[in-house]
Amino acid sequence: RSISPLVEKKELNFTAIIPDSLPALEGDSRKIRQIFLNLLSNAIKFTPEGGKITFQIDYASKATLKEVPVGYQNLPLFQEAHFKISVQDTGIGIEKKDLSSIFDSFSQVDSSYTRNYQGTGLGLTLSKRIVEMHGGIIWAESEYGKGSKFTLVLPAQVHPTHCIEQDNRPAQDHAIISE
Repeated sequence: RSISPLVEKKELNFTAIIPDSLPALEGDSRKIRQIFLNLLSNAIKFTPEGGKITFQIDYASKATLKEVPVGYQNLPLFQEAHFKISVQDTGIGIEKKDLSSIFDSFSQVDSSYTRNYQGTGLGLTLSKRIVEMHGGIIWAESEYGKGSKFTLVLPAQVHPTHCIEQDNRPAQDHAIISE
């Protein structure tokens, strides 16, 4: 599915920052694309007309991340090669009190403004599970009224044991994602 029609309909300024020479990202391509679609769809949904959305991919051959949230700095993931993927928007943002629950099942921030948006409240939950299946982490930063930034970090090489379907079978769509 393409997000272009949705971006154009709302006249959003969409920027993709992707280095020319990225190594391949090994993993379940269908599930990784689902993460991207979930995060970008949310950014589009919660960003008003004329707003801005930035999709960025970075690669680090060793620990070089500067924006790692408290509690994550010492994870082995950050001592090895990894991808950092972020989706940032100038949307409605999320209040600090709600940030801790946005990855919970069926969770949607309950304010009069966000109630106007449809959704099941499962997109972020599924995205988090997929990221963790691939040995990565995901987090959100937000300022209410100014926008949000969702960041995920995935190891550069995912071992097949990380790509397990929910019924503990190896993922059938285990592939290397590259241009």
